[in-house]
Amino acid sequence: MHVTHLVFACLTGCPQCHLSRQVDGTFQKDPNFAYMHWNIIQKAEVNQQISFHTPVRQQAGIVANIQEMVPVIVELIHKWEFSPNAKPSNKYEKKAMCTLSKLKVLTRDLKGSSSYKQCRCNQTCELIKKLSTPALFLTLNPADVAHPLLGAMAGVVPDEWKSWKSFKRCKFITDNPSPAAIFFDEVIKAFIHIILYYDPSAVSSESNSLFRRCNPYYTMVEAQGRGTLYCHLD
Repeated sequence: MHVTHLVFACLTGCPQCHLSRQVDGTFQKDPNFAYMHWNIIQKAEVNQQISFHTPVRQQAGIVANIQEMVPVIVELIHKWEFSPNAKPSNKYEKKAMCTLSKLKVLTRDLKGSSSYKQCRCNQTCELIKKLSTPALFLTLNPADVAHPLLGAMAGVVPDEWKSWKSFKRCKFITDNPSPAAIFFDEVIKAFIHIILYYDPSAVSSESNSLFRRCNPYYTMVEAQGRGTLYCHLD
């Protein structure tokens, strides 16, 4: 995952208290801050989303085996920390692995998991069944390298931003991923509010939108190879 994508994920996860919005830019220029913040968010989601499933008839036996083999499991954890692909080397470790394999992990809506992808697929299928097929497919790719708004958000005067060559702007965005993420977030919100004029509380079919009244929309944010963000919308 690119740094800009990490900052955007952190920004949308905690928009009010996000430290990269600070004026002095200390946090947004820290190369490790986005990763640490995302790691905290991901750990919190793991605690909330992950659970284990086992048949009722096996639960008592599995619990007893795990309690008996706690030292062996701890040794396996230390072994995996140094070598993630390490395999059990004795009968006790093999027995511990056999016991752990009986635990079925349920990730529900944990980002990056197969269950998360299945949830997104289920959502789109549900929308299609309820509202018919989408009438419009868009890929929004804000021109962050050329747009003066990004420079303004990063404290660069528009005239100075326009005088920069493309390479200098790209390097600036690389060194300052937070303004790029905030710029992307603001542009997508503006598109939804102004162009789509999405208002779920509206009763009348008449609106100021280019496409009249907009029913629920669906978006998915991805990162390009160079690290900038774009959005699929239907």
